[in-house]
Formats: sequence, structure tokens, C-alpha cells
Amino acid sequence: MLIVEENFPFIDIHQLVRCIISNESSPNGTVLGNFLLLDVNDREMYNNQHIITAEHYNKLLIARLNYESEILAKARKEEKTLVIYGNGASNVTSTLFQRGFRAILLNGDISTFKKMYPNGLLSGGGEEEFDLVALDKRFEFLKATRWGKGRILHQPLPLRRAKSADSAQRQRQLRALSAKRKPWIP
Repeated sequence: MLIVEENFPFIDIHQLVRCIISNESSPNGTVLGNFLLLDVNDREMYNNQHIITAEHYNKLLIARLNYESEILAKARKEEKTLVIYGNGASNVTSTLFQRGFRAILLNGDISTFKKMYPNGLLSGGGEEEFDLVALDKRFEFLKATRWGKGRILHQPLPLRRAKSADSAQRQRQLRALSAKRKPWIP
């Protein structure tokens, strides 16, 4: 039986916003370094709303022999980290990670992002740049009110999904993975 396990890194929207805010002052000073946002939603959803600066990538290309679009070729050449979100993003992230790209899954969807950061993060009014003041203000507000003092600024990470016939083996794998996991944002 084939065991499929997601072994790629992932982040949440708060970690991304923190990197966006930090990235503007020192582009290579964040954990993500020089990163590129990829939206793998359908073209219609992408045109309706997406994270500012995100590029659209058709997830159907991943199944083709020639999957590397201009965006991916540029990311490989410039050694950019791909931050991938949207419907089907975990499959795209897993595949690109296995093919040698620096790929990270962004947990959540557009509605979640909009709820957490209503201003400055998403397109919709023709914005082409992040509103860093609005993002920073909202980030600090969420940090102070939602998570409280001294707690790590992200919700508990979801368990990695491992599909196999043996659920006891899956539980052992998940416990081993969660024991090694440490938050990467100080």
C-alpha cells in the first residue's frame, strides 16, 4: 500500500504577515527570505480576490510533464521560497517540494485571511502594495487580544496527515513529528 505523507513545511497567516512586515525593512532577514506567493485557486477566484503580490499558478499544470511555468522557472533561478495557498495547495506544495523547490504551504483560505486581516493584505480595490501600517496595527491587536501575553503567536498547528491502512502506525508517526516540531518565530 502506498503511504502518502506531507513532509513539507507550513505556516499560518500570522507568520506570513509577520514576515511581510519584516521583509520590507530587510528582505533577506526573515525565515522565508526572498519569497513568492502563489495562488492555486481557480482563475476566477484569483481575479476576484487574492493576497497582494500573489501570482496565479494553474494547479492542473502540476500533472503535466512540463509543469514549470515562467513563474516557477524564475523562482528556481532566483532561489525564492514559494508560499502556496488556495484550494488544492497542499498537493501542489507537496509535489513542488518533492521536485526540489523551496515550497511552504500557507494554511487557510481567502475568507480566513480576510477575517483576520481585513485591510492591507488582500486585493480588491486595485492595490498593488501591502498596507504595512494597517497590517502591523492589526497584527499587534491580534497579538494582544487573541493570544494573550507570553503565548506563541499562532494557533496550534494542525496534525500532518498521513494516509495508511495502519492507524496505530499513523498515530506513532504523528507523535514523533509533533515532538520534533518547534515554533520558528521567536
